[in-house]
Amino acid sequence: MRQAHPFVDITPPSSSADAATTEVVEAIFQEAAELFASLSSPIRLKIVCQLNRQAQTVQNLVTLVHSSQPNVSAHLRHLRLAGIVRSHRAGHQVVYAMQRRLVAELCNTVCMTT
Repeated sequence: MRQAHPFVDITPPSSSADAATTEVVEAIFQEAAELFASLSSPIRLKIVCQLNRQAQTVQNLVTLVHSSQPNVSAHLRHLRLAGIVRSHRAGHQVVYAMQRRLVAELCNTVCMTT
């Protein structure tokens, strides 16, 4: 018999209501795993920490995270597709900003400890 997890009860469901709850919990874990996978690169964490402070252009981020423009752009694309950052045009430049408050708070905690 499976033992209960200290944070989430992962024992087999005994009713359809329990089964629905289990599906919701599984979906939450899946979403969290995808979020952490999107943040699993040190350069992405650096970008997110910078954007957590304020919106930035790609060129500013290149300077701030000490990387090449193609590399920063590729990571920004990944973060945008994951829904972590958003972008908008300002003249000829693209400006990026944080999209998800939860990620901003998480990264703020990480950035403050480093």
